[in-house]
Amino acid sequence: MKYALPILLALAALRPALAEPLPAVRAQLVPVHATLISSEMAGRIAELPLREGERFEAGATLLRFACSEQESRLARAEATLTKKQRTLEVNARLNKMQSISKLELDISKAEVDEAAADVQLAQTLNKRCLIKAPFPGRVVERHAQRYQSVSEGAPLLDILDDSQFEIEAIVPSQWLQWLQPGHVFTLDVDETGKHYEARIARIGARVDPVSQSVKIYGQLQTPAPELLAGMSGQLQITP
Repeated sequence: MKYALPILLALAALRPALAEPLPAVRAQLVPVHATLISSEMAGRIAELPLREGERFEAGATLLRFACSEQESRLARAEATLTKKQRTLEVNARLNKMQSISKLELDISKAEVDEAAADVQLAQTLNKRCLIKAPFPGRVVERHAQRYQSVSEGAPLLDILDDSQFEIEAIVPSQWLQWLQPGHVFTLDVDETGKHYEARIARIGARVDPVSQSVKIYGQLQTPAPELLAGMSGQLQITP
């Protein structure tokens, strides 16, 4: 009996701390893949088939520039390469018959290499005329219109992959005493009115010393096609 009183007093001291609710934490859905596509060249937009909100598959054409000049340069470079290759073939036969010097043959080889480099450069520039989707997703915003002339580096399209979301939240750094990757929590999304099971995927690398907070990232346990990027809600978590 003499140990009963100290134990009861200790439990009484712990009870307020255990009963104290965790502070409310807001969280939002952020796409895992999202990017702003900018122009790699100056030119006029010939095709811009997708409107805001429309879906696309990986590899789909998002935009095409009017590139008759680039196409002509590529055709000319390929024709020059063909001519230089045939000249090299002839000079190789003449060299075997000792009708031309080795220097002339070496010059022909160098000219073929130069022409091949010109073709490669023209192909690279021509590829910039067509912008394809790096991942499946949706168009968030168009920053340009069809037939518009844009400069190099101009923003063209905001796109995102809405099949994969992360949950971002800022929580008190004291939670690091018990919060670890894999910890399960619930997200109550305002826009849908539903509850979604999730888990902590990773924890930010730095604690903000001013607010004494840290950023956490979560993953949904099951896909939820009704969710959209930017939706937010209440994070429900227990130690």
